[in-house]
Amino acid sequence: MERVRPTLKQHLSYIACAMGLVLTLSLYRSSVGTTPLSAAQNHWEAIAAENPELLASRYSDGAVLERSYGVLDLDKVYQGQSIYQAWLEFFEQYQIKNFRVIKQKQHDRRVEAEIQITAKSSRGAIVVLSMSYEVQFDQTGKIVKEVWQADSEVSV
Repeated sequence: MERVRPTLKQHLSYIACAMGLVLTLSLYRSSVGTTPLSAAQNHWEAIAAENPELLASRYSDGAVLERSYGVLDLDKVYQGQSIYQAWLEFFEQYQIKNFRVIKQKQHDRRVEAEIQITAKSSRGAIVVLSMSYEVQFDQTGKIVKEVWQADSEVSV
């Protein structure tokens, strides 16, 4: 039985199809590959690393960051460009020693979690912040709204 060898034109056609498939799969993966829960986990890793530049890049242009410090009875709302400054202020106030997610769950494009942060405060004391957390993502994986609510700050 004689084998038919593909022509150069067929080889090029196969290569073009393979490249198109790889490109399509990578675009598909980037559009749906990140779940809200994995995006939240990546965000938490950036917080634990105290990286405000990376954190700020994770928000949509019109995003809102809300922080409620129950102990101090202070509620702060940041939007757009002020979110970067909010993280700078947080890292000036708290030097993170341990960032722990106690529990987490995802609902559609929203993630809820209970988080415990052990940090050295700007006052010099080691404190534990117990936080309720909620974040909502858009279809591209950018943060639309993020809410941190401090249940307590305990010195250790």
